Amino acid sequence: MSTIKVDTIKNRSSAINLPNNFKIGGNSIIQGYTASGSEPSSPATGDFWWDSSNDKLYRYINGEFKELTIASSAAWWGSRGMRVGGQSLYYDGLEYFDLSVTSGSGADFGDLLNNLQTNSAAGDSSRGLCLGGHLSSLRKEIQYWAFATTGNATDFGDLINDSFYGSAVSNAVRAIVGNGANSSYQGTNTIEYVTIQTTGNGTDFGDLSETRYFFCSTNDLTHGIFIGGYTSTYTNRMDKITMDTAGNATDIGDFTDGMSGGGNGVCSDNTTGLVMGGNKTSSAWNNDIGKLTIATAGDASDFGDLSAVRAYNGQTSNVDNARGMSIAGWEQSASINTLEYVTISSPGNATDYGDLTVNSNSTPAGRNAYCAGVSGSAS
Repeated sequence: MSTIKVDTIKNRSSAINLPNNFKIGGNSIIQGYTASGSEPSSPATGDFWWDSSNDKLYRYINGEFKELTIASSAAWWGSRGMRVGGQSLYYDGLEYFDLSVTSGSGADFGDLLNNLQTNSAAGDSSRGLCLGGHLSSLRKEIQYWAFATTGNATDFGDLINDSFYGSAVSNAVRAIVGNGANSSYQGTNTIEYVTIQTTGNGTDFGDLSETRYFFCSTNDLTHGIFIGGYTSTYTNRMDKITMDTAGNATDIGDFTDGMSGGGNGVCSDNTTGLVMGGNKTSSAWNNDIGKLTIATAGDASDFGDLSAVRAYNGQTSNVDNARGMSIAGWEQSASINTLEYVTISSPGNATDYGDLTVNSNSTPAGRNAYCAGVSGSAS
């Protein structure tokens, strides 16, 4: 076998023309690139394919496309927790608090584009999204803001479906919402998603394993779990999706009890997911905190208790210190503005953190029920 060594190629006159390209080991060193929703035909070794339907990158090696996994520092959490929306004749407020400390209070962040309740929320470390909700009728609007800069929300686009009493998950690239109820106030099974760092309308993701609304959610960086909810009764079903691959959800086990109206928002340390509060019947509310291991199928178990029974509260978390927060809600007879936290890696009862701001109308803290929680970076 001959070896040719070339130290320098110089262009002495016109451009160098290498019509057959350089080849190493018989293969061209110039690889092709295709972005499409289906696998390219007749690829050459080394060619790249961006699967635009599922946001995945592949390379053609040994006669097949192999997925490339790229390590990422992406985060769906941060130290700035937020309450999004709320009741009190539908509230347009965004309020924030510090998840890096063990006591504090809420402060005004800005306003949503309109008054909302029963909306969902999700995001990455830099951008938060409010999805759907209710304002005299069901809504499809998506709104967004930057966590690091206090101010008002901006229009993002629209969901395909009305979204009411649903819940959302995120892998720091996609925000994925189970829509909840439809305009007839009946449960649905629809799931859709948006790419967080763009703006635009929702895209169909797949279906839940059963129609329902008033369910909860949690996630790690790979899997999203939709938990409980109401059909014609209170369900304990838990559905899992793989967030970077569109498709239908799979039933993975049971929550601790049939439950609806538990904490709206993701409370997770990327291993364990929590659901705080909820109601087991129309008259039997609870202070239970249930936990599940996100990556593996199986039933949930008891974590501890909130200080009092509540439902229709928000919840959120900061993975960096495993802090989970329950945000306000209803204590059956009245709305509350209390914040309570747990350390997700250490099962036990919740501890008082402080309060959100007090409502200025005749019903103290009435704005805080039917809200959602989310977190991101403060800087």
